[in-house]
Amino acid sequence: DFFLRKSRTWDVKREIMCIGTVHGYVSRFLLAMIPHDSLEHCETETMNKKTIKDIDWQGKKALVRVDFNVPLSDGVITDDARIQAALPTIKYLLDHGAAVILMSHLGRPKGEPDPQFSLQVAADHLATLIDAPVQFSEQTTGPEAVAAAAALQPGQVLVLENTRFDAREKKNDPAMAAE
Repeated sequence: DFFLRKSRTWDVKREIMCIGTVHGYVSRFLLAMIPHDSLEHCETETMNKKTIKDIDWQGKKALVRVDFNVPLSDGVITDDARIQAALPTIKYLLDHGAAVILMSHLGRPKGEPDPQFSLQVAADHLATLIDAPVQFSEQTTGPEAVAAAAALQPGQVLVLENTRFDAREKKNDPAMAAE
């Protein structure tokens, strides 16, 4: 299993992830989010960790925590730099036969659904940027999200609803991660 740690100290326009191992963390999906061309910028004690290039993605599902916390004005994205920053990883996974499941937060919705902070707008925008079907789940966890992820085929993308619609996200609740 893999655990993700965000490091954005060197360039705010790019989202860089370093992978460390944690036993038993979200065993349902394989997690990985390292822009394949940016590993040299990753600050880790040793560089013998697996990278996105070390995994055979053919027929697998990748659950990726992305930063789609983009600025909005009247429900329209005003700057898509954070979505653009995730594109190399998303495209790499798709090009290598993965089904890609994306999770993010957007804004500060106070632990309950708030339509103005829905990730539907980010999913719709992502669909214009990549040549792959992009689906959206109105749930982050639970039966609907699990069913949508299970139905996902290689070469397809699923964007889950805003993680902050679930109050457990801000509390780093392990039960939410297990779902």
